[in-house]
Amino acid sequence: MDSNSIWTGCIRNIVEGDSDIIAGALTVTADREDVVDFTLPYYDFAGIQIVMKKQNRQISLFYFADVFTPLAWLCLGVVIAVTSIILLLRASGS
Repeated sequence: MDSNSIWTGCIRNIVEGDSDIIAGALTVTADREDVVDFTLPYYDFAGIQIVMKKQNRQISLFYFADVFTPLAWLCLGVVIAVTSIILLLRASGS
């Protein structure tokens, strides 16, 4: 952070959205932890970490559903329904 309290370098890229993640040797400080998430170091002797912008989201009951878009969930439901119907028809026919 510079003298005007503006982030510079890698942290600035994350905060402003120019970068999604940073992988490198970066010292964890309290000021940096306020604006980005740090992983645990992969190698203690190297200090290599991955940094991502902190998310300001509320965790809901359906947090697991965020991995797919609503259209993807719809397609998945249709595939399961069609497969179930085909298996039911095939089982009843034999």
